[in-house]
Amino acid sequence: FGHRGHVQTAFRTRQQIGSTGKLFVLVAAYEYGISPNREFPSRSLDGRGWPAEPSRLCKGRDMTLTEALTHSCNRPFTWAAYELAHRLTTVVDRFELRPPDAPALVPLGGIETSPLRLARAYAAVANKGRLPRIRSLIAALGRRGNVLYAPASYSEAVMSPEIALRVRQALRSPVEAGTARLADSSHAIVYGKT
Repeated sequence: FGHRGHVQTAFRTRQQIGSTGKLFVLVAAYEYGISPNREFPSRSLDGRGWPAEPSRLCKGRDMTLTEALTHSCNRPFTWAAYELAHRLTTVVDRFELRPPDAPALVPLGGIETSPLRLARAYAAVANKGRLPRIRSLIAALGRRGNVLYAPASYSEAVMSPEIALRVRQALRSPVEAGTARLADSSHAIVYGKT
């Protein structure tokens, strides 16, 4: 794996994650007891339109984080991130990612990481709250298919199974009724964040 190819890019490339950072706000909100029925403002934080909103569905009314996730609305998540402050930073750290200096930037792409590390964070949601270890080798096999070497496979809890379930349920809403409806399938349960 010393080859400079796709594996190196997946591990080392750092880019802003955009609004996929809303995952961390959801985890923190659920962990710190913010009610799923709590509505957050859809007004801008600075009075001049920041952060921008992608849709008219995101403007003019307060909404829950699940509603905001359904329509990919930024402002309610930014208000929640602002309120959560250092508690949100603690959640981002737990996923072995570097949080931005301003927690309000988490849901807007303020985290920079590799595609593989972002996929790993979302995999923890599917893995009942356990962050999987990144491995480029699953096993080395001998000529007869016998396992010669297998690195330890472990995972670390970054959220409770209950929180992971709530986040998974929230990630269904964009597919069922929001910005990811075209990703829905009759063959599999699809979760999404656009």
